[in-house]
Amino acid sequence: MNFTSVDYDFASSKTLSDYGIEASKEFPFKSVGFDGNVLRLVASDVVGGELIIHTDVGTQGNGLKLKVKNAKGNATTGGNALISNEYVDTTTVGNGDVIIFVRYGETFDFTGYSLING
Repeated sequence: MNFTSVDYDFASSKTLSDYGIEASKEFPFKSVGFDGNVLRLVASDVVGGELIIHTDVGTQGNGLKLKVKNAKGNATTGGNALISNEYVDTTTVGNGDVIIFVRYGETFDFTGYSLING
């Protein structure tokens, strides 16, 4: 498996795509955007939202570890709860994407992320 580790700290002048991420169109957020260097994901009151992290793995089913920095709120990846500043096991889907899922009615904030080989 070819995989390039990433480690990002968000900056207010950047966009989601600068960090290899995008908000899902299939499971959209009520709002998603930067407040300074904090990325705030606000799920709607009726359905959860997904943030897609694109990797260069290219296939599904690869085990990786995801760390969200300075996280506030609740979110999951690969069925595991995200814990601020700790690596959590996750698995790639589709073409090697990693998904952060925020339950309906929840808000999740973080200031960056790291993704390493699992």
